[in-house]
Amino acid sequence: MPRVATDKGKREDFNGTGRVVSVDLTDKNISGSVSLTISGLDRLINLSLAVNKFTGTIEIANLSSLQSLNISNNQFTDGIDWNYSSIPNLEVFDACNNNFTAFLPLGLSSLKKLKYLHLGGNYFYGKIPQSYGNLIGLQYLWLSFNDLRGKIPGELGNLTNLKEIYLGYFNVFEGGIPVQFGKLVSLVLMDLASCKLDGRIPRELGNLKSLQTLFLYGNFLSGSIPKQLGNLTGLMSLAISNNTLTGFFVIISRVVEVRISQTIPFNHDVHQ
Repeated sequence: MPRVATDKGKREDFNGTGRVVSVDLTDKNISGSVSLTISGLDRLINLSLAVNKFTGTIEIANLSSLQSLNISNNQFTDGIDWNYSSIPNLEVFDACNNNFTAFLPLGLSSLKKLKYLHLGGNYFYGKIPQSYGNLIGLQYLWLSFNDLRGKIPGELGNLTNLKEIYLGYFNVFEGGIPVQFGKLVSLVLMDLASCKLDGRIPRELGNLKSLQTLFLYGNFLSGSIPKQLGNLTGLMSLAISNNTLTGFFVIISRVVEVRISQTIPFNHDVHQ
């Protein structure tokens, strides 16, 4: 029996008399397509179809109460260019590890309450929309393992509530790391590895005082490592291998060697 909650506060099946507010079909080994009739559950708050064998296209619409949507780890195809204005309260959207092959949907930019967006592990192509910089409530952004191209838009620097960002792996970006990323002051993790970035590491990254993990390996970054990275006193893991970087920086009044060939763990017990 799938987990189904109703607005009467008890568990019932789909034929129950209550209004369904939560449907959890995670890891039920279900195959086939998803019916459009699911949009008739107009009080739905949480919907998870994750870790199944669903195929074909999917469209979620007209669920104005929906806050969490997880369709990850299936075999959905085509795109997700839905009417996002009909799901305006969405806060969590996980569509990772499917077979979506399309441009990233522009309509996502209208989701002002969105906090978590995971579209990795698909075949999305084209550019990252500049309008994604309007998702100012976003805390988690994962676009890695796709076929994205073009420049990383500097507008993503407007996401000042962002805590984790993943853009690398299989994506091939033109140009370098946007200097505007220095405004991501809430960032704890930045993973821009293996996506053909070139140019220098922006000194503005030294403004990210909350940063604990910085992965930039497997790119074409060059030049000296900016001394401003020494301001990252919370940094625990730095990976910059397979670039052509040189130099060192100081953290907590100590010179830390930056070895180009491997990840460097920072143990703050020895830096006091």
